[in-house]
Amino acid sequence: MTFLARTLRNLFLVVLAIAAILPFAQVQADGATWRYSESNDGDRGLIIATAAAVSGKAVPAQLSFSSGQDRPRDNAFGALAIVLTIADPALLKSFHFDDFEGPDSAIGGRKLMHFRVLGNGKVTVIDVVPSGSYVDQQGKETFAFEASELAAKRRSPERQIIEALGAGADTLEISVSDSRDKQLAIVVKLPVVAEREHFTSLLTTGR
Repeated sequence: MTFLARTLRNLFLVVLAIAAILPFAQVQADGATWRYSESNDGDRGLIIATAAAVSGKAVPAQLSFSSGQDRPRDNAFGALAIVLTIADPALLKSFHFDDFEGPDSAIGGRKLMHFRVLGNGKVTVIDVVPSGSYVDQQGKETFAFEASELAAKRRSPERQIIEALGAGADTLEISVSDSRDKQLAIVVKLPVVAEREHFTSLLTTGR
């Protein structure tokens, strides 16, 4: 495993640990509350329990954003991560989750995770190549779609997404297209207008 892969994987595990604290939404995102956290080391997270729509069916989900601080003295470097976790992938038999799993996933380099940030009368669209993992959360199998990159990379898609969210966004739409059926997608839509300050904080370096 490369240094970058280890760094991103460690951040992913931190994200999952934070996510485990927040219960999945049972039906829908209405009234859901974002939760912002910051560690003593300056690592930051923003998470919400929500719902994802697939072919008109709502399933519980979580969406989390996290940022880690660089600590060169410890040979540790922070990353930005956006993770969409589906509570019970077995319920969505038509979606090919297995194609997204692992570093050598069947999707290859296809940008099947799509972000649409709406605000200030404009739409920012950014597509990324997601990595996927089956993850045990509180004894239940979930599936996580992750987009992540080192925080030091100034023009990464992850940074551009968070910058757009902190610059006056009203709504965030995320969709993950099925690898085999172009008409099938997992879709999440959330209000973000009240979280602009927190999105900006995710990109703040130092203490």
